[in-house]
Amino acid sequence: MIRSPSLVAGILVALVVPLAAHAQKLDPVEVTHEDDLAIGPLKMTIDLRPSSGAKAEPKEATVLFLTKTKLVTREKDGHVTFRDGQYVPRVSGPGPKDKWDWNEKTKQYEGAPLPPTPIRLSADRQDKKQLAGYLAVRAEFLYLELDNAMARRETARIQHIARYAGSIKEFARRENLGTEVVSLFDLQVHAETTEKLLKQLSAEFESLQKQKINDEKNLAVVRRSFEARASVGLLRMLAGGTVYSAAGNTETEDLGFTVALSGLGDLGQAAARRDLDERMLKEATGLYEDKAIAKINDIRAAMRANQAKLVERPKGVWDKLNVQEDTVRRLDSLSGMLLEKKDLTAALVVLEARTRYLAEKGFKSPQLVCLVNNLKASDEGRKPADAADRALRSEKIFKLAQNTIDAVKLVPDDPVFLTDRLQVLAAGAKLVHAAVSFAQEPKSNTPLSEAWDPRADYGARALAVARTPEGTLADPDGIARALRATLLFERGLHREALEAGRKLEDHASLDPTYLVNVARFYAKTGNPKEAATVLTKAYKSGFRGVRAAEADPDLKPMWEFLQRTKADLWKFRETPELEAFLDPNPLSIGKSFPSYSLEIRNKTSYPLINVKVKYFGKFKQNFKAVEASSQELTIDYLGPVGSASDTFFWPDAFKSAGTHDSSILRATMDRKGAGGKAIQGNVVVKASDRSFFRPYWWFYRPYWYDQY
Repeated sequence: MIRSPSLVAGILVALVVPLAAHAQKLDPVEVTHEDDLAIGPLKMTIDLRPSSGAKAEPKEATVLFLTKTKLVTREKDGHVTFRDGQYVPRVSGPGPKDKWDWNEKTKQYEGAPLPPTPIRLSADRQDKKQLAGYLAVRAEFLYLELDNAMARRETARIQHIARYAGSIKEFARRENLGTEVVSLFDLQVHAETTEKLLKQLSAEFESLQKQKINDEKNLAVVRRSFEARASVGLLRMLAGGTVYSAAGNTETEDLGFTVALSGLGDLGQAAARRDLDERMLKEATGLYEDKAIAKINDIRAAMRANQAKLVERPKGVWDKLNVQEDTVRRLDSLSGMLLEKKDLTAALVVLEARTRYLAEKGFKSPQLVCLVNNLKASDEGRKPADAADRALRSEKIFKLAQNTIDAVKLVPDDPVFLTDRLQVLAAGAKLVHAAVSFAQEPKSNTPLSEAWDPRADYGARALAVARTPEGTLADPDGIARALRATLLFERGLHREALEAGRKLEDHASLDPTYLVNVARFYAKTGNPKEAATVLTKAYKSGFRGVRAAEADPDLKPMWEFLQRTKADLWKFRETPELEAFLDPNPLSIGKSFPSYSLEIRNKTSYPLINVKVKYFGKFKQNFKAVEASSQELTIDYLGPVGSASDTFFWPDAFKSAGTHDSSILRATMDRKGAGGKAIQGNVVVKASDRSFFRPYWWFYRPYWYDQY
């Protein structure tokens, strides 16, 4: 987190870490693995033996991969088949020299490898006008990245953006692109102002919360004062009534009547005083809240104005490049509005119009290409009609991936833009992964590890630069490396995927979905215990695909191991393991309280979904035992113990005018036990260890609350 403007300044003037002496000019042609002999899909002739030792007969086949030890083909029904030289002694490729024979002694296919189709990544040459146009669009995306990172207090991300902006600023100076272009990446003032406003906003919210707590305390004091006064008045009424009823003469009766009447007056005065104090407190609270909200709105307006200044910067660049900036702005605004309304088709039309307009002016933006292709892929990802439709759409998504990867040529040829190159390549690789996943028929339950899809090899080769030291520096979020590991897994290189993926286990900013992939890597390579550890880490990081993980065939070895070892996973439990607390704490209060809240906490390392709970309690009122209960509530999700979402707070769960005696929480899980019945049990409700008079929202502070 950023604690002072000086730190922002220090970050923003930091020079970029030196990268390679030149941009990545390699067009990757090397094979992904040294054992690869041919990568398809290719129509080949294989000499197939129907059984071991039988005579081999030639057969046409679609070869996906040929390695030194394995032949992978796709059958007509779409299934993938694995064979070796015992059944296929010879494989003949499309060329006259493309032949591979099985050597029974070495147990390997022998023959020259067939090089894969090259992926051209070399940058196109650009003149100064094109460089300026590229940087104008890049700045727009960078501003969004910076503001999002600052709002989320992502220090590492902010530092990377700052170094990147500083390096581009120096590049623009070196290339004499003009002061307008240089100023696009002068982010120090904007960052300092944004940080200052975020601090002010944080302070106002904190002050508002503290005021609400004080109001709750003061209101409780008023009510206790009323109870004390009312108790005195009630006692005087009872005493007066007793004297009056036992009186033997008129004088004593008058005294008893006077005392009772005085007690009644005390009750009335106590009630009137309580109403007055409550009204004054509420009015004071309302005035304070109005002022606080006005301040918060002013700060937010200042933040919008600060952002508007930043957004205005590209205007000077576009004017010099003869691009109508207002046209670009209108198209951006319209596409954003359509995306908010989830009108994907219309938004695509507008974004393509903007991309086309800039291209006509001679400015092609790879960032816009990535955005448009990603939206198109999302549109293709709607529910397919059948398997043939699924295959067709998968191929369309793959073509979008190829187009995205091809857009890396639009990134300027300079080492400072390696981050941009990796972002574009990662966007394309993500679409490759989407195409491979989409091609899998869900009902077939085929694991991704058995996809053996040549398209995954294409994506992994495109991201080859991510495994270099320079690529690691340019990939601070770890996204490119995580995608490459996933693609290696989908093309059948399971151990290589684990080797690449395990390095990212402790990457704080990585999407928890990629941690689930690492769990797959472990499970598939015979490491079920490590797989469970990483999956638990994914759950604690926010992954909520509980049922998907349970049904994942790649994780099956892990689930079997956990079942054998009786590990701490809910899937194999027969009783609810929850904790429940009553809030406010009736033991510390020592008296009745009109409304009670409940905290329900998961005790296991496994997340729970769709948990039905109902409260049952016993209270004492007027020296009698009374029962209280709540409505049944369904908790959508409870994260594993130790995670930010392991506790569900149920405000005002029930009401009772009595004094608490004992209570339980009946929990019903969405699973069935060994006997076929829903797992159900009672949890003893304990007194909360949290202090009294804190409203429930106090315990769920905004992410920025503890930053200062």
